Amino acid sequence: MSDLKQIKKALDQLLSQVNYQERIAADPIRFPKRYQNIQDQEVVALFSALLAYGRVKAIGECLERLFETLGDSPATLAREDALSFRETSQFERRFPNFVYRFTREDDLNKLWIAVGEILLRYQSLGQCFMAHDQAQDSSLLSAYQGFYEDVLKYSQSLNGGKGFKHLLSDPKKGSALKRINMFLRWMVRGPDEVDLGLWSNLGCHRLLIPLDVHVFRLSSALALTKRRSADLKTALEISQKLRHFDADDPIKYDFAIAHLGISGACKGYRVAQICAECPLDPLCSLKYPT
Repeated sequence: MSDLKQIKKALDQLLSQVNYQERIAADPIRFPKRYQNIQDQEVVALFSALLAYGRVKAIGECLERLFETLGDSPATLAREDALSFRETSQFERRFPNFVYRFTREDDLNKLWIAVGEILLRYQSLGQCFMAHDQAQDSSLLSAYQGFYEDVLKYSQSLNGGKGFKHLLSDPKKGSALKRINMFLRWMVRGPDEVDLGLWSNLGCHRLLIPLDVHVFRLSSALALTKRRSADLKTALEISQKLRHFDADDPIKYDFAIAHLGISGACKGYRVAQICAECPLDPLCSLKYPT
């Protein structure tokens, strides 16, 4: 328990040192923050999170181009396109010739129409997640499972390739669900300096850590997990450890930990001059390169 107290103290210190303005400017959460309407924030947050893979600069450039084409109310456009597809099996191309790494135009179209149909049926993405949430679930996996199945159901007649499967992971396959858990963090935590808190009634204590390479590396270095794979079981284990530090809001540390790596402040290995300034240094097992 003394080790956990030391880790909590170090993480709290790390959290206190975050320059939120600077780090948000390099984080995809900045895109939904540009909108005022809650449904627009939900839609923009979902697409921002799902496309947040690859280099930080490339993600930002991709999302800038994407949201320029969707105008002031992406939620309205999504509903209109879904209604058109429902009635005529046609809709206006919103993502012509879109290519970003594994994701292509057909992949975005498939998700886009499903999101529009969900908005028509549930009024908001939040209502969809809440409708599928199971109160006895200690996480929000049941809520995401229902959302995922709705997306597949409402887009089944549209083409989508491997890029679509990469865009929206099957929760039953055991992956860490990093981007969905990041989306849920944005939606459920807060509102505070980072997160939107639009679905706070789902309970931040049920969130899972968005397990990217930086978070996995540092969690391993702090002995928050001994597992060797960055999968769902590992995300569950780390999240449970973090509940020892704050049972009501365990994932509050995610942004600070992730941005240690994103910013380059943590190289993934020891650099004496850099590590000496890090609050995690006394507890960190990262090694010097050989």
